[in-house]
Amino acid sequence: MQISLAPLPHTEIGLIFAMPTEANGVVDKMSNRRTIKGKKFRFHYGSFAGCGIAVVESGIGRANAAEAANVLYENFRPEKIILAGYSGSLSKACSRNAIIVPQRFVLKNDGKTIEIRNKFNEQPTSMTLLTSDEIVRTANDKHELNQNFGAEIVDMESYAVVEYCNEKGIPLAVIRIVFDEVDEDMSEEVTRIVDTDNSTSKMLGTLVGSLFRKPKLALELYKLKEHALIATDKLAKKIEEMIKQ
Repeated sequence: MQISLAPLPHTEIGLIFAMPTEANGVVDKMSNRRTIKGKKFRFHYGSFAGCGIAVVESGIGRANAAEAANVLYENFRPEKIILAGYSGSLSKACSRNAIIVPQRFVLKNDGKTIEIRNKFNEQPTSMTLLTSDEIVRTANDKHELNQNFGAEIVDMESYAVVEYCNEKGIPLAVIRIVFDEVDEDMSEEVTRIVDTDNSTSKMLGTLVGSLFRKPKLALELYKLKEHALIATDKLAKKIEEMIKQ
């Protein structure tokens, strides 16, 4: 997909976030920012941490992430890519707001593993990230996945973007911040809201319906919002630090 805007600026760094909430910490600090709404993805481009960047909000899941990575690269031709956002903990070693730069990536569907071929300037930790096609909601499921795959954190996008960047020879860094603890359960209602189609109207519709059925859900959502604000700010600081290295 080509973006109908010319000329597009030189882009040193491309950033991929699944959700706007994850991207806001970077987007809000960009200077000379412009926003493009394509058929499927929203892009922001401008300056951040002293270099030209382009940010894409991909939506949740492997297919969305891989497609967004391709559209980002084909239009902006970034020299390097950063995939960043929230993850769930699968281990007591990874507590809330811990920043993880994984070394190894495992696909839950078939157990295949992959590593980043061309690394960014950040040295990864020794930790393993599991990519799942479903939100991992319960503490029991988290512990089971840790035992079965040896992974410390879980997300829904990383494996696909690592695979894409390896094929293209693009230097990549994956930065994840732990959002939910390994012993925490997420309610089914929150899972449905997060996993809703990316359109704001559908998400709001799901939210209103859930609050009507379960008013106590408001407290859980408030806590999640507070966690998100802290995580997003910390994530943006880590990205800025990495870019400036």
